[in-house]
Amino acid sequence: MIRDQYISSVVKSVIVSEKSAGLRDNGSTIVLRVLRDATKKDIKEAVEKLFGFKVESVNTINYAGKFNRSRNSARQDWKKAYVTLEKGQNLEQFDGAAE
Repeated sequence: MIRDQYISSVVKSVIVSEKSAGLRDNGSTIVLRVLRDATKKDIKEAVEKLFGFKVESVNTINYAGKFNRSRNSARQDWKKAYVTLEKGQNLEQFDGAAE
């Protein structure tokens, strides 16, 4: 039960940008913002469970937070995942959800 709750909270949001839209249109790759401690296996399980896609591969990037001297504030560290789907997956339902 706890594992299911964790898997459902792994994906924080869908990243919508020009680059992610190009990847989605050309090669069936979606770009997600995920939990920092999520593994590639966790991300794969979450995408398959939440969106119903078959995942071929997952690539992740960790981003370090930045400190702003003028406001004495810091942005938090975060993680981005590029999820490549297997051939033949229909992304039309996903396009409507991302907008």
